[in-house]
Amino acid sequence: MAMTRRLLLLTFSWLAAAFGRRTAAVAQTGSAADFDSGVASGDPTDSAVVLWTRAKPRDGASTLEVGWTVARDEDLRDVVSRGSATTSARRDWTVKVDVRGLEPDRWYWYEFRVGETRSTRGRTRTLPTGRVDQFEIAVFSCSNYAFGYFNSYRSAAERDDLDLALHLGDYIYEYGPAGYGGDVAERLGRVHEPRKEILTVEDYRTRYAQYRSDEDLQALHARLPMIAVWDDHEIANNTWHSGAQNHTEGEEGTFADRKAAAVQVFHEWMPIRSRAGSAAEKIYRRHDIGDLATLIMLDTRLVGRDEQLDYDTQLDAPTAAEAERFREELIDDPRRSMLGAEQEAWLKLELSRSKERGVPWQILGQQLLIGGLTTPDLSDLLGGATGARIERLKAMAEYELPLNLDAWDGYGGARERLAQDARSFGNNVVALAGDTHNSWAFDLLDRRGRRFGVEFGTASVTSPGLEQILPLPPALLSERLRAANPHLRLANTKDRGFMTLRLTPAECSARWYTVDTVESRDFAEQLAHEASVQATEGVGSAALDVRV
Repeated sequence: MAMTRRLLLLTFSWLAAAFGRRTAAVAQTGSAADFDSGVASGDPTDSAVVLWTRAKPRDGASTLEVGWTVARDEDLRDVVSRGSATTSARRDWTVKVDVRGLEPDRWYWYEFRVGETRSTRGRTRTLPTGRVDQFEIAVFSCSNYAFGYFNSYRSAAERDDLDLALHLGDYIYEYGPAGYGGDVAERLGRVHEPRKEILTVEDYRTRYAQYRSDEDLQALHARLPMIAVWDDHEIANNTWHSGAQNHTEGEEGTFADRKAAAVQVFHEWMPIRSRAGSAAEKIYRRHDIGDLATLIMLDTRLVGRDEQLDYDTQLDAPTAAEAERFREELIDDPRRSMLGAEQEAWLKLELSRSKERGVPWQILGQQLLIGGLTTPDLSDLLGGATGARIERLKAMAEYELPLNLDAWDGYGGARERLAQDARSFGNNVVALAGDTHNSWAFDLLDRRGRRFGVEFGTASVTSPGLEQILPLPPALLSERLRAANPHLRLANTKDRGFMTLRLTPAECSARWYTVDTVESRDFAEQLAHEASVQATEGVGSAALDVRV
């Protein structure tokens, strides 16, 4: 199922007309404001949705009054709600409106205006109530502007079979131009702004503005409502509740100040239903998709996560005894937390409520791989390669240690609690994951080998994956990964793209769409993999059926 970008031009032309797309304030003489960051919507319920835009004044005004209109038709004639909101530099000229009193399970169109200047027209929808026969979600993660074009966003925006966009984090990246992706960015003219690592409120605002200037991201937001959570790069690489790998305390200010700045700007720029004050850090939340699914969005980064383990500093020697000590005393330590006690209790309650209502699917929208990924034996493929890290990799394989301690694999006690809660309080748990930049499918098993759900991991939009760390033939690497992890059903370590999740009362199916390049806007898309699981009435989901 391949489709080239050239063949999609007619489709996009139709979409442009359907949305009533027009040149915004920048082309209108004497306009009061620019809407050059587009529009967005998000966090839909069955009767409400959050609308977003940024209206930047052109005449030095200290505040702007921004009108908004919501209608049942794309021409905005059948108006159902309208109003206005005030914005200023204090919130970076962003506008968020929580429009309520809408009808369930229907599409709406909306736009903003300042005087005679109108924004791009957007389309959104509310969630259904009652019986739902089918619902389809596009799932994204890890969209580094510096590494290339957002072709996956464009592909999803040009489809007409999607109900919702889900972003699992790393919507932006914090690095400076000399950092991760810098060489690619220079070639493509996508160098990060500001031209430094971002630390302050103004830094984060400038970075979001750059990402939202991208035409493909704007197209996706104008086409679909989005439910989003942050991962680490919205703050700094490998974030945990009190620090991050990519933060040097003192030299880069305090982590508390940096985190506060990142959280503030995330809420300014994302179409999320925000909480005030310290509650802004609590972005875990539930969305009901009628009687079909409970979408439970989690935060595995900020509110409760303990610091990551580190082989280099905490594994004294690559011996069997030390490996066992590392596993038992550190990885499986029940005191170490991924979600925090409050979020764990909330998750258990939401799973229980969903099960009591007879909802067949509990979907966990979260950032990190839950499925265990034991390091494969690659010694024969590494040839004569030497060095401390190569020796560490060989020892990790020999003693069956996890490949990635930044995932749930580094929090064995917390994962086991999740497994038992899923078995006890869920019907059919389907976990979604981003973060790794690769595509995955797992049967999720507890320590006793009992199934408690399945997991689908989406590829990145642009960020390179495991192929950059382990530059081995992808098919061979996938084979070795699966040999070391029998519960791993799919591993694509080379392709960029996105995933769709189609839900019916009887089946949950994932499809992985890949793009052949992110370094050109002329690209081809392919349906690369499919997997499905049947709903069951017993404990835990049925085994996966994967088609590659």
